[in-house]
Amino acid sequence: MKKINKLFLTIVFLSILASPIYAQKKESIFQVKKRHVVRSGPIFGFEKGQFIGLDLGAEKQWKQLKFKNAPTIAINSLLSYDYLNEVLGFDLGSWYKRNTLGFTLGASFGIRSDFNYNNYRFVFTPTLGYKIWQLHAMAGYHFLSPSTSFIQPINTVFVGLRFVLINNSKVKK
Repeated sequence: MKKINKLFLTIVFLSILASPIYAQKKESIFQVKKRHVVRSGPIFGFEKGQFIGLDLGAEKQWKQLKFKNAPTIAINSLLSYDYLNEVLGFDLGSWYKRNTLGFTLGASFGIRSDFNYNNYRFVFTPTLGYKIWQLHAMAGYHFLSPSTSFIQPINTVFVGLRFVLINNSKVKK
C-alpha cells in the first residue's frame, strides 16, 4: 500500500511540475504570426553561352512577409531548346534568396537530348543570380555527364535572363 501511495504522489508531483512547462509552450496573444506569400506562374527566358537557348516553364515561390531580410525560396521546371544545335532539355531546379536585396543561389538537375535514340546527357547546374521584381538574371555552369554518342555541343558556361509572369498569389499564415 505504501508503494502505491508513493507512486501516486510521485505522479501527482511530476504532473504539477510539468504544467508550467506546458503553459510556456502556448502562443502569446502578443506574438505576431509569420505570414508567407506563395506565388506561381510561367517562366519565359533565354540562355546565352556559346549557343543561344530558349526556356519555357513554371515556377513557384515562397516569400516570408517581412520588411527587412525577407527570404525567398523557389522551385521551377523548365523546358530548354537550343534551336541551332537542335538540343532539347528538361530541368528541375530551385533557388534561394536570403534577403530582399541579396543574390540568389540555385541549382538544377536536367537531361539533354538531340532527338536520336538513346542519345542523352544528364546535367547538374549551380547558378548565381540577382532578382529584381520578376526579372531574374543569372550565371552558371553546366556539369555534363560523359557520353560518347552525344556529339551535339551544349553550353557549359552561360548567362541567362528569365521573366516570371505571376498569375497566382496567395497569403498564407
